[in-house]
Amino acid sequence: MATNHARNRSVFKRVLVSESFLEKLFLLLATAILSGILIPYFTNKIQTDKARNEIVLQSQKNLLNDISKTLLTYETLLLDISWFKNNIATDSAMHEQAFKNYTSRSVDLLTDWRVESIKAKDLVSEDMSKKLDVFQLKMFKLQDSPMNRLHKQNGNNEEWAKLHRVNAQMLKEATDLISDLAKEIKITKSDLK
Repeated sequence: MATNHARNRSVFKRVLVSESFLEKLFLLLATAILSGILIPYFTNKIQTDKARNEIVLQSQKNLLNDISKTLLTYETLLLDISWFKNNIATDSAMHEQAFKNYTSRSVDLLTDWRVESIKAKDLVSEDMSKKLDVFQLKMFKLQDSPMNRLHKQNGNNEEWAKLHRVNAQMLKEATDLISDLAKEIKITKSDLK
């Protein structure tokens, strides 16, 4: 019995120090360590990236909604002012009311627009961000300043009709800009529901 025990110990010792056994043991330990560390690491990284992408997508969706609301509201307010002073729909009382509406809301809308432009710098391409900024400057030059001048000087209907055509064109440009923004961030109508 003692010799059997000694022989088993000797066989066991040879197995433990054999190159094949050590290689298999090393591979087993390496696999256990790697799977215990790397799999959780990569799984966590994938989940973190997915969550980040969802946050960015939601932020882009919110930006599109906010910019759409701000630009379309702003352009509509400007259109209302010129509409009630052109040759088609002259109504001085409605014109004055539209001017008051614009005056009372424009500061808040411009603040929203500026905040949205700042957010856009992080959420859309540099080119799209610049388009939003350029559109705002164009609005001041072609719409806001001329509208205030005409109102102050009590411009005639033909001048207001000319401004109304500019306002209508700017509304079209605003909707095109919104559409371009949606395309850039790959948001469709179904994403907005």
